Amino acid sequence: MLININMSDNIKFKIHLLMVLMAIFIGACLDRNAGVSCESLVPDTFRDGLNTVLQINAPSHINSFRIGESIFIVVDNLSDTVIEVAPDKDLKIFWWQGSSWSVARNGMNYLSVTDQLSPRTNVDPGGTIYNIVSDIPRQDKSVRVCVILEGIEDPDGSRSKVAAFTELILNP
Repeated sequence: MLININMSDNIKFKIHLLMVLMAIFIGACLDRNAGVSCESLVPDTFRDGLNTVLQINAPSHINSFRIGESIFIVVDNLSDTVIEVAPDKDLKIFWWQGSSWSVARNGMNYLSVTDQLSPRTNVDPGGTIYNIVSDIPRQDKSVRVCVILEGIEDPDGSRSKVAAFTELILNP
């Protein structure tokens, strides 16, 4: 079976393909950093097991996702041992400003406490909740926010460094 494509259809196809490729290329060049994940902000020493031993999320049923309002994150210990976190120093917030990630200050004071996050069990479902009040200024557009939590797994034994991150979109 022969496919009969005349010259004009072939040229139309090539022009269409060229236009699509140019649109993709121009779009990528206009905001080439917009796709930069905040995973790059996690220190290398915490990258092993990232988001596998420690997990954080911001459930929609307890968050409005509005700039200037509290963000509640739920932290889960998915390991078999205790994870130790000091939220005053281990909970970090960044926001995408222009073409790079900028540090956002957390207005919450956790009283220099060190929390011992227990692993999930049938008796203890886990799920520690932290409130974040960032100093991100009011914006006309939505902003990307990165929340990182670092910790120490098995603080009385191996003292492995663990971390988790999540990216959120906050609306004006």
